[in-house]
Amino acid sequence: MTEWSVSIDARSIVSADFGESDAESIIDALASHAPVVSYGHGSVTARLSVTGDSAQEAINQALSLFGKAAPDHDIFHVEALLAKDLDREFDPTAMALA
Repeated sequence: MTEWSVSIDARSIVSADFGESDAESIIDALASHAPVVSYGHGSVTARLSVTGDSAQEAINQALSLFGKAAPDHDIFHVEALLAKDLDREFDPTAMALA
């Protein structure tokens, strides 16, 4: 199995008043998957770690987990990256060195 980092962007279908306590409840629900959650007016982005044999398997698992953690959100964007390549996304010099 390969470790993947999956990012999910979603909008609340209930309220535009998504706040810190809402983010904390998602973090608590996804705690075993090293979640990182950010939020803005009515939307949330969650990044979590999952394992899978393919990107599609990792995405399916992450969507299932997020759906249970935040059932009142419509997902509008999902992205899966190999965990080993995650640093490259944040380090512009890593691409030049690859």
